[in-house]
Amino acid sequence: MIFWGLFSVAIPVLFFRLSRGLWMNIDYCITGPSDPHEESSKGISGKNS
Repeated sequence: MIFWGLFSVAIPVLFFRLSRGLWMNIDYCITGPSDPHEESSKGISGKNS
């Protein structure tokens, strides 16, 4: 039980960036590109794209 507890915490922490990209790609494939009239998100530089 301790093993599965550590496993369930360690895997999401170690692979967060990969899983986030996977879900973003799935969302993009399902919903398509966002509407150009919607408010665009800010990038790393803080400027609207």
